[in-house]
Amino acid sequence: MTITATTVDLAWTAPAGAVTGYDVLARVSGGGWTQVANNVTGTSYTVTGLTPLTAYDFMVFALNSAGPGAGAIASAQTIGAVPNAPGGFAAAAGSPAYSAVNLSWTAPTTDPLHGPAASYTVSYRANSTGAWTVAQSGITGLSATISGLSHSALYGFLVDAINAIGTNVAGATTTLTTDVAAPNPPTITAVTAPVDGTTSKLAVTFTGSAIDGTHDAATTYDLRWSVHGAGNWTTVASVSSGAVITGLAAGTSYDIQMRAWNASTGAPSAWTASTTAGTWTCGFVVVNPLPTPYSFAHDSYPITQVTVTGTFTTVEGAWGSSPTVEPTSGWTAFSAYSGMMVQYLGGGASASIGTVCLWVRAKNGSSVVIGEIAASGYTTT
Repeated sequence: MTITATTVDLAWTAPAGAVTGYDVLARVSGGGWTQVANNVTGTSYTVTGLTPLTAYDFMVFALNSAGPGAGAIASAQTIGAVPNAPGGFAAAAGSPAYSAVNLSWTAPTTDPLHGPAASYTVSYRANSTGAWTVAQSGITGLSATISGLSHSALYGFLVDAINAIGTNVAGATTTLTTDVAAPNPPTITAVTAPVDGTTSKLAVTFTGSAIDGTHDAATTYDLRWSVHGAGNWTTVASVSSGAVITGLAAGTSYDIQMRAWNASTGAPSAWTASTTAGTWTCGFVVVNPLPTPYSFAHDSYPITQVTVTGTFTTVEGAWGSSPTVEPTSGWTAFSAYSGMMVQYLGGGASASIGTVCLWVRAKNGSSVVIGEIAASGYTTT
């Protein structure tokens, strides 16, 4: 007797005497009989359309012109059937979203040709193509999490339903692209008042966000500032290193913070700790500047005049070789001229041959620099 999930092959030997055919009956064990075939001419018959994992009784009657003979009874139980594929298969971002995916599904439906699932296996593959890699097997629930995936990568996912008979013919599939990892905060390297003679600016330089196993590259940065300790922040979006904050008050300390963005659902990063810096107290207005570009002979004495705004004690000038690096020597005191107007008699031995920059700075009574300007584009010969 050959048995499947939905069929049973019956076979018998012919009785003595004349036989014209056989009737075949079947029933679920303990139930009522149903004729499934009549006048079968051979000595075997396959009963079909049975339910998996169900006990049945079968009866065969031999027939001739005198009528049916005594029936022969046999019993058998159909075997189980492989499951259908699971339903409702879905993928969602896990935690962390850049390397983990949560999978969920519903139990497969059962029918006369498919039995219930006993467990599940989940697999994945990169780029939703190629061979599947088994991530977890023997799952008895209806969910699983796959971890350790690459950041910002497309994956295909497969769930198979399994029972004692076997695996579903074709499992359920879905896809998901993992998240980008949120960036680290940037690093503020300096906040300084620019040497352009103003009292309302601060220049901010920073290094970009570091990349590591749990943080990806930043694509843009925000900056915010507040009067020191006030916590009333003004935010400037999408800044680059060397950004200049304008519209500030003279001689005032400010707190500066930054954060980083990228496409991650976890972005932006946290704000950095505050870096505190102050604007200049004194500003400068060049009244009769030397034109730029401008050349003059070494040892000559070009004259320029500036107005200093704010309260100061002394004003000094020097020639330097860089518009960003303050000279370390050669500083000469300006002489007062018409109140706030001061005059610098430059040149002479203090001016190097080549490209030079004129620096002017103001100091308070403690000899602290409280304002500065650097003008470039001059050449001595």
